[in-house]
Amino acid sequence: MNAVRRRAAAPAVSAAGGTPAATPSAAARAAPSEADGVVIVPMRRKHLREIRRIDKLVYPRPWSMALYLDELQRSGERVYRVACQTVPNGRGVGVIGYGGFMIVADEGHITSVAVHPECQGRRVGARLMLELHREARRIDGLEALTLEVRASNAAAQRLYRWFGYAPVGSRKNYYRSGGPGGKREDALVMWCHDINGPSHGERLDSIATALGITGGASGTAPGVTGGTSDTAPGGTGGASGTAPGISEAGQAQ
Repeated sequence: MNAVRRRAAAPAVSAAGGTPAATPSAAARAAPSEADGVVIVPMRRKHLREIRRIDKLVYPRPWSMALYLDELQRSGERVYRVACQTVPNGRGVGVIGYGGFMIVADEGHITSVAVHPECQGRRVGARLMLELHREARRIDGLEALTLEVRASNAAAQRLYRWFGYAPVGSRKNYYRSGGPGGKREDALVMWCHDINGPSHGERLDSIATALGITGGASGTAPGVTGGTSDTAPGGTGGASGTAPGISEAGQAQ
């Protein structure tokens, strides 16, 4: 199996030195509501051009097209989703974010969650995280999810704690900011265990309610309803973790 450059799962914003790229169309940036203006769909080859435009804005070393194509061929080992802005008929009109995880035995490792800088503040990152957790619960034998995040990125850590992640350790000098010779920073390793349990299903139901999503968002069995006390980090409007400074170029370098 080819090595995959893992990237921290933080909704990404523009990184210093990022290559200028085209922004979403006006229709793609329009937000009719925080509840129904975005649709999450499986990543397809047709999405990759727009995904790479986002990458060039938020990562100093974006993934290549070849790497993405290789990832998409590993359908039994990878789960990728994209967030598209919708128009009134429900049709997606532009990619505004994406995320995914790789499957290793009974664990999932979230490799990246990125949101276009102009679409921050709309809970897109939280929507993507919710969908990834829903998909993980549908995979037989998958018991936990893990990710890395910069030790200084408190806003992203609040988002992940909302989903049930807890820190278990760190990776020394895991990240590098900017180009060669850039400042190194430690990564905090976080885990979310027992993702198939009823308590995690209730947590996801609670998050879905906070995001204005209905219709079995957590993928739990009938009769399992939300009942946790979790609220969006930072109160209203904080579910996506899009406060200044949340995001970073996330792959280890």
